[in-house]
Order: sequence, then structure tokens, then C-alpha cells
Amino acid sequence: MQTLLNTVTQTHQMRMKRFTLFAFAALRLAVFSACHSNNAGAADSSAADTSKITGDTVKNNSMPVSNDADAVFAREATIGGMAEIAMAKMALTKSGDNDIKNFADMMAVDHVRTTGELKNLLKTKSLPMPNTLDAPHRQTADSLDKLSATAFDKAYVKIMIDDHKKTLKLMQDEAQNGKDADLKAFAGRTSAIVQTHLDSILKIQQRMK
Repeated sequence: MQTLLNTVTQTHQMRMKRFTLFAFAALRLAVFSACHSNNAGAADSSAADTSKITGDTVKNNSMPVSNDADAVFAREATIGGMAEIAMAKMALTKSGDNDIKNFADMMAVDHVRTTGELKNLLKTKSLPMPNTLDAPHRQTADSLDKLSATAFDKAYVKIMIDDHKKTLKLMQDEAQNGKDADLKAFAGRTSAIVQTHLDSILKIQQRMK
């Protein structure tokens, strides 16, 4: 009887020991899983924060112009360049004067290049890019398009002189007083081109008198 009791007692003790070990192992596994989950959450949170910071950094890497005057210059110069290209195309088809055709060809080539350069600058500075003419330039172009032959040539020459005087002043003012270094440099380079255009069209005007 005593032997049987001892056997039962030993068996019970072994079962309790196994249960205790199993429970301890399960507890350790649960703690490890919880810690791992917290760490993963922290990593995800850290990644999200890094992503946010990176996004802000990329956004802040854009180079906006320093003041409103530079933005106004960029808009006016871009629209002016598009208007010159549009009217040059008219002159190439409507004019019968070889000098005017040669001038218009020079205008198309030069303004496609300079306007393209300016539009690229606008992209780097997160500025809105005009894609159409404003109302005054559109009205001028529409009026010119209705003319033909000698009437077209005279009107085109007058418009080119007036526009280039205004554009030259626009470029010179920006080159001297602008705050944005890139736009100032562009205006300085383009001033010389505009001056060449103005000198050329003035010579044509003198010949036509």
C-alpha cells in the first residue's frame, strides 16, 4: 500500500513539474511575441516618420522664386515669348517681304529656345507655367491674322518694334533688380538677344519708309 502511494505521489509530482515547465515556456513565448510585435510597430512608425521627413525634404528642395516681382517677370516673359513665336509663324506664311520673312525666321528660332529655357526654370521653381496667350496678346495676334500683304507687313513691323521695346525693358529691369539669381541671369542673357531683334526690325522699318 505504501509502495503504491509513493508511486502515485511521484507520478503526480512529475506531471506537475512538466506542467510548470510547459507553462513557463508558453509564458516566455508570449512575452517574446509581444515584444517582437511592439518592436515591429515601432519600426513601422519609424519608417512612416522617415517617409514623411523624406517627402518634406523633397518638397523643400524645390527652388521657389524669392518674391512676387520675379514671378510676374517669369509670367510676362513666357507669354511674350509665346506671342512672338505665334506672330512669327504668321509672318512666314503671310508676308511677301523677304527681309520680314528672314526676321520672322530668326524670331521663331530664338524665341523657341529662350522660351523653352525659361519654362524649364519655372519647373525647377514650382511656378505656374503659362500655356496660352493672355487676352491682350491674343487680341493682337487675332487682329494681325486678319490682315494680308502690305497691311500685314506694316502692322507686323510696328507690333514687333513696340513689343521688343517693352520686352527689352522687362529683361533689363529683371537683370538689374531681380532677386532670383537664375532669373536675373536669364534676363541678362536674353537682353542681348532682344536688343538684336529690335535693331533688326528698326532697320526693316527704315527701309519700308
